[in-house]
Amino acid sequence: MRLAASVALLLLATPAAADDSSRPTAGPQVGLSYMLSRPVTGESGGADHALVVRGELMRPDFAVGIALEGGYAPGNDEETLRRFAILPMIGVYRAMDEVTLRADVSIGWQLLDGRTRLGNVPVAGTEARGVRAELAIGADAPLSRPATLRARVGLALDAVFPVQVDASTRLGPFVELGLVLAL
Repeated sequence: MRLAASVALLLLATPAAADDSSRPTAGPQVGLSYMLSRPVTGESGGADHALVVRGELMRPDFAVGIALEGGYAPGNDEETLRRFAILPMIGVYRAMDEVTLRADVSIGWQLLDGRTRLGNVPVAGTEARGVRAELAIGADAPLSRPATLRARVGLALDAVFPVQVDASTRLGPFVELGLVLAL
């Protein structure tokens, strides 16, 4: 435990290298990525496949932004679910040689549409009372001056609050891989 705390303190206290060529460019960035996560609700198994569009404003050592996620969990004959989420984000990052390590948190609104099960109750239709939160760590690796490869992993908390049936919450892992361009 002491070793981990010492390493974290050393990382935070070490000044940035004089050569900032690998340091992320401060300013706006946009990205497109693919996310794989656990379905928001239901028992069909499988995975939620999402296309994620990100916009971020990078500042020295922190970033703020927004993500738009469009997901689809194909499920089976009884369950298929589509989702759309808008997630404001705040994160911190640290350049380490050629790789930039990052941690971020997002929370926002989520719309669900399709057929699934909430508990033991089959439901169908559109539900606008949803929330998604993500806690992630990741790494950015430069491909060229404006382009960066980004990988994120973390936990997502999905909640839906329908009127006629009990609310549902689900915690599950996710992995995301994408391309980010500095503008």
